[in-house]
Amino acid sequence: MKMFLKNAFNKGAEDKDKELVIRLCEASLRSMTIFWIVVMFVEYLFLAVVMFRPDVYHGYTMRYGVMYGLMIVLSMINLLIVLLTGKKIHDKYGLYSFSCACSAAAMLIWTLVLTYFDIGLLGQVTPGLLMIVVIAIPLCFYLSPGMYVILDVAASVGFFLIMKFASPKTASSGLNRIDLAAFFIIQFIVGLAYILSRKRQIRNRMEFEEQKADVESLMQAQNRFFSNMSHEIRTPVNTIIGLNEIILREDISDEVAEDAENVRSAGRILLQLVNDILDLSKLESGQMQIIPETYQSMDMLTEIVNMFQEQTENKGLEFRTAVSPALPAQLEADDVRIRQILINVLENAVKYTQEGSVSLQVECRESESDTVSVIYSVSDTGMGIKRENMPYLFTAFKRIDEKNNRKIEGTGLGLSIVKRLLDQMGGTVTVNSIMGQGTTFVIEIPQKRIGNNTVGVIDIKARRKSEHRKKYSKGFEAPEARILIVDDNESNLMVSEKLLRDTKIQVRKASSGAEALSAALDDHYHVILMDDLMPEMSGVETLHRLRSQPGGLCRDSKVIACTAKAGTESRSYYEKEGFDGYIAKPIDGIELEKEIFRLLPESLVITHEDGDGRVSGKEFWLNSSRTRKHLAISTESVADLPLELIKTFDIDILYHKIHTDEGVFKDTLEIDQRGLLTYAIENGGRFNSESPGLEEHEEFFANELRRAKNLIHLTVSEKVRRSGHLIATEAAKAFDDVQILDTMHLSSGTGLVVLEACRLANAGLSPDKIVEKLTVFREKVHSSFIVDSADFLAGTGQLPTSVAKILGSLSARPIITMKKGKLTLSKVLFESREKAWETYIVSTLRQIHKIDRRILFVTYVGLTSKELDFIKKEVEKRINFDMVYFQEASPAIAVNCGPGTFGLLFQEV
Repeated sequence: MKMFLKNAFNKGAEDKDKELVIRLCEASLRSMTIFWIVVMFVEYLFLAVVMFRPDVYHGYTMRYGVMYGLMIVLSMINLLIVLLTGKKIHDKYGLYSFSCACSAAAMLIWTLVLTYFDIGLLGQVTPGLLMIVVIAIPLCFYLSPGMYVILDVAASVGFFLIMKFASPKTASSGLNRIDLAAFFIIQFIVGLAYILSRKRQIRNRMEFEEQKADVESLMQAQNRFFSNMSHEIRTPVNTIIGLNEIILREDISDEVAEDAENVRSAGRILLQLVNDILDLSKLESGQMQIIPETYQSMDMLTEIVNMFQEQTENKGLEFRTAVSPALPAQLEADDVRIRQILINVLENAVKYTQEGSVSLQVECRESESDTVSVIYSVSDTGMGIKRENMPYLFTAFKRIDEKNNRKIEGTGLGLSIVKRLLDQMGGTVTVNSIMGQGTTFVIEIPQKRIGNNTVGVIDIKARRKSEHRKKYSKGFEAPEARILIVDDNESNLMVSEKLLRDTKIQVRKASSGAEALSAALDDHYHVILMDDLMPEMSGVETLHRLRSQPGGLCRDSKVIACTAKAGTESRSYYEKEGFDGYIAKPIDGIELEKEIFRLLPESLVITHEDGDGRVSGKEFWLNSSRTRKHLAISTESVADLPLELIKTFDIDILYHKIHTDEGVFKDTLEIDQRGLLTYAIENGGRFNSESPGLEEHEEFFANELRRAKNLIHLTVSEKVRRSGHLIATEAAKAFDDVQILDTMHLSSGTGLVVLEACRLANAGLSPDKIVEKLTVFREKVHSSFIVDSADFLAGTGQLPTSVAKILGSLSARPIITMKKGKLTLSKVLFESREKAWETYIVSTLRQIHKIDRRILFVTYVGLTSKELDFIKKEVEKRINFDMVYFQEASPAIAVNCGPGTFGLLFQEV
């Protein structure tokens, strides 16, 4: 059992095997818990009899009392182990198994001790003790047969020695010889039965493992076959659909265009059939993955309507569509699988309907705050389904009512795949059918809402007609760009080259991985389009060699996987292998242009503007792919960061407001520190600072999300007066992709947290992971300031007025430190200005081993260059930082602390 658990919980074990073992262990622990409770109850009853009716045991009261007490103690120990030990089931089960072994050994030892005294004093063995041994040893069922044999032999030898040497008179006792013989026989039978049962279990397990290996080998062979078949079918289909797209780009007649559209629709349906066969293999082998991605709901529905419009028209059927205006415009789910489900159900409806109509209705029902249930209803006026055939509707390879449907083509795979995919996606499907009147499939799939936009009132057929025969317009030109296309099929090379012809990109072709590596030694290519399934050297292997090729000119080139392996799990696979992009065959020309445009250097791309200022061809994706990055980092103007760092890390700033008698100014943008101090000190002007309001925050976040998909906004500590944290948190509720984090600091202490956020974002971490790490990082930031006068702190409410007056009368200089987000008076210095500054620097930088030396902010208010030089020299005497920034505090910070203030802000290790 121990080895079984070890193998089941190792890193290579499958999740389903681990789950099975966990269930077995939990069931065993539950049953043994009940067993020990029953044992405790029974032993308590026997112990009560021993105590209150000792006459029943005829002088054996002490002996049996100790035995029952021992059983109760062992039962309690095992129960405590089951109930109170750790949560890891394999650790708990292992400890429990060890405890059971100790319990069995303890009972065996106690039985041998009692037997010794029984034989030595009474010359006989109590039969009850023999039965205890017979029962005790089999409790070690989880041990190996060898361990059982050792215990069995030890017990037998022990009894034999006791019988031999304990008392001479026992040797002639026939009763004892009979008891002893009975004991050996019973124990032998129990042990033999145990060993035989274990042997049978081991044999059955070995047979199961062999069968499992055979099945896995068969499934792998089947998957390879289907994968190869998919590749072989997609290759000619890629040529057909690709050349067909080239035809549609030309100036052709309406009749030819209609025929070409029908060819495209037929090609897509053929690909869907290939996908069904491949996906059934994945589903049966447990390799299907559901990978949610953001998609445009109307784009997917329009594509599906386009596919079936020609089919229904050719059969003389009416194709009706109705989409709820409340359907979210953007959803997050595995749209590839949703599309596959709808195509299979619609294809089934069209196939079995000879006259009348087929309809697709899409509705939406709110479930949770960010989740909706999208309900797709597919109805037809076909032949319907008999009640007795309903149980077989979703069975693979089985077609219901074969006799009446023999003229209707089909594989019997579609609905089986629909049911299995829905099970994996947490969706449901219900069927309502009346024989002779038609059938309605209702499919419900939970999906995540992205944003608050809805599709509104739209005629999907009108949308289709507006897109029908839409004039192709190239998205961009890049005559200086060089692209290498790698594919072992000449037709695929030809199609890819023709699809890129209008972009004027310089194209070179390679028919193998080896030829691609050779080409990479001759010239640099900005983008490489790489097929994967090639003989001799796959695309993945070629990529890995390309990245490490000695003398190669394309080690950093962008590489797009162009493969017949379709599906979201394939995209994920190629991303993990190091590819920069992914396109499934057959290649869609627009998708190919989008992917290449995204990866080309911006300096090589030429876009054309129409007279109204829009991009030629109205290709919105050009602008969106250029301007919207994955994550933006923003903060408040009081974060006190140098302009060079703000520009380097592309940090957006939300400006605080400074209120004066002369008007309202944006912090640092419309008024600087020196101007504010001059206004306050020399002119005696009144002023105060204020964070932006709710509407200003909302407008700021909306603008940020126009350039990024996600936003992390970092605020100064909520516990600081006039902090914008609470307002920012309230404003963020209107957006799904904005996260607010309290840095628990102010000034450049907040700036340090912002810089760490930028570093994590550049490392490619997700927004949630960045926030998680920043929550830990902010605890390591040290923020403290020495203030020349407490009057400013009192004026803004940071210190009580009475305290400020006392400090002022004593010419004291307070040191303010951020602790758990609060401004704390940590020390007061009664020294001259320079002496106090020196003391502050020495005490702050005293523990050198705890200071991260990469960066130090000296943030100040109203200091001269001479005073800054003094601070710099004092800092350098104690520690050498890699980078020291002398940062002038923002006006909003300056109004709270006054001139003569500076702080040391750094990260602790």
